[in-house]
Amino acid sequence: MRNTLETYNQTKSTGRLNPVEYDKIALLGAGGQARETREYANRCGLEVSFWTAHGNYRPQDSATKFVALEDLSIEDHAIPAICCVGAPGLKCELIETIKSDRYISVIAPNAYIAQDATIGVGVTVAPQVSITSGAKIGSHVLINAGATISHDVNIGDFSTIGPGVHIGGNATIGKGVVIGIGAVIKQGVKIGDHTYIGANSLVLNDLENYVLAYGTPAKVQSKRQGWIDEL
Repeated sequence: MRNTLETYNQTKSTGRLNPVEYDKIALLGAGGQARETREYANRCGLEVSFWTAHGNYRPQDSATKFVALEDLSIEDHAIPAICCVGAPGLKCELIETIKSDRYISVIAPNAYIAQDATIGVGVTVAPQVSITSGAKIGSHVLINAGATISHDVNIGDFSTIGPGVHIGGNATIGKGVVIGIGAVIKQGVKIGDHTYIGANSLVLNDLENYVLAYGTPAKVQSKRQGWIDEL
């Protein structure tokens, strides 16, 4: 995990955390999340060179060039990229396929990031997100619009935070977790790896690895296995 303070200050007016020499990026993924990320990137002054996914998947928007994963050239691999997929399992698969050392983060211009927050590589932060003091965001995390990440929260790699989610201070979110739209996580709660929390849930107690939980208050509904491949 790298501290983003220096690069964020350098480009604060555009809201992006990327070195200023980056002006073109590639999007891994070609669905709705990729289209949203393209919009954030454009507003940060970044041009999307192409999107990529498995050859049997085509983007719904043909305005930007599409290159199948199987057809990527060496030059394509050299372009800074961000993975635009919500499902952690698919996201991890794409990252393993494109082993780039040039993954970047795209931060919507009107998102708030505290000066002492830290953000990993390949993170997408949507509009009106608030990431407050001491929060630590892992790599390849997606934080959707209007989410609030309170002080000293720790979010593991490959997790997806839904729109309007509120995570209270000192909470710990594991690796590959999905938190559904509008869910509230009480301060200090620990969420295990690969756990799926349903929309509008209220999580008051710790949750183990590999569970599906939802409700108000949230209760474990079932055990699950492996990465979350669908949302």
